[in-house]
Amino acid sequence: MEEAKILEGHPGYGPQSRALIQALRDGKPGDVKTDIELASVCGRDTRVGGPGYGHLQSAIQFCERDGVVWKRLVKQNAIRCVGGTDLMDVARTDLKQIHRKCKRTTRRLGAVDPAELSDDERRKHGAMLAQSGTLALFSRKETQDQLEDERATQPLDQQKLLAWFQDS
Repeated sequence: MEEAKILEGHPGYGPQSRALIQALRDGKPGDVKTDIELASVCGRDTRVGGPGYGHLQSAIQFCERDGVVWKRLVKQNAIRCVGGTDLMDVARTDLKQIHRKCKRTTRRLGAVDPAELSDDERRKHGAMLAQSGTLALFSRKETQDQLEDERATQPLDQQKLLAWFQDS
């Protein structure tokens, strides 16, 4: 743990997170780090719910900024560096979760009676409902299929996106 205090600084990160960043940032696809190895690096249990789990998540998110993506191996008490096809699976899962969350939020907001809200709250409610509904629409599998057909490789600008959905 003393080593963590002398590692190069990452502003806003404590010594445990910095030590984990150092251990994870040079990962290559296929590399596996067990929770025991990670705990020896930072001095805390990094399993889900353990006192070092937050430090591990901070380190993983930091590494993602540099394109090094780590994924938890369920029931194996380890994480694995992913790339290529595995990274596509992680992204596909993330998008599916976003879609579900947006649909759920839209349903919840749809259950609110606008008549019970003040004018200001009604305006905010309408904007939130429109935003969550739009995100749910854009995160559908059918939207991904349309983007694939268009051979899109980067986000569409707002005007083109609106025109695209009006034509669909």
